[in-house]
Amino acid sequence: MKKCFKCGIEKELDEFYKHPGMTDGHLNKCKDCNKLDVKENYLIKSKDSLWLEKERSRGRDKYYRLYVGRKPRYRRLRNEHIKDMFDVPILNGEEMHHWNYEKEYSGSLIILNRRLHKRLHSLLSMGENKNIYYFRGEALNNKQKHIDLSIWVDEIFHTNSRIIDCELTRQKNTRTNLSPYWGIYKNHNKLQVRITRGNECILIGNYCTYEEAINARDNYVLENDIPNTAKFKLIK
Repeated sequence: MKKCFKCGIEKELDEFYKHPGMTDGHLNKCKDCNKLDVKENYLIKSKDSLWLEKERSRGRDKYYRLYVGRKPRYRRLRNEHIKDMFDVPILNGEEMHHWNYEKEYSGSLIILNRRLHKRLHSLLSMGENKNIYYFRGEALNNKQKHIDLSIWVDEIFHTNSRIIDCELTRQKNTRTNLSPYWGIYKNHNKLQVRITRGNECILIGNYCTYEEAINARDNYVLENDIPNTAKFKLIK
């Protein structure tokens, strides 16, 4: 056990970050207090336009160093394909924010741009049940609270984001997985497309590329009337 010098609470050593320069190998400030200080310091420093520009420049350098010229990651490909599933235009750089991870709210989303989405998550903490977010100790247990917070963060940090309330639903006899790649599996050197409807698994075929597999999957979904349906409300 070790006592945090800031909050004064005794905690297990695992609750303190490791540091080789300390006698017991751990900092004297607990992880929770460290995270809180980092957020508060960022809020103070972010008011300095020169510091903000340096951070943005550092972020751009890191992006070009790690990603430019390399094969796109699966998550990025998936997010790009999701945009094509909606009837309204979703702009490049916009992402989906889940305000609640319980199964009944899996299709209830808020669409934000990447800057606002990242900033929002830096201010939120996850509750013990891993389903609901908290902001400054208050449970954000409904969608409207997330929308209000998104508007506030957008105004404070000037992220210039659209904020869209989205309700995505899927028919009961299809899989609840929202990934657009559901039904596509690797089979040796081929990509096998299988659609699950209820307890029935339907084999569509084997294809060489993701594009062919996606087209076959999408054509089957459209012909059998099982697409996603989405309702949008532009908030800001």
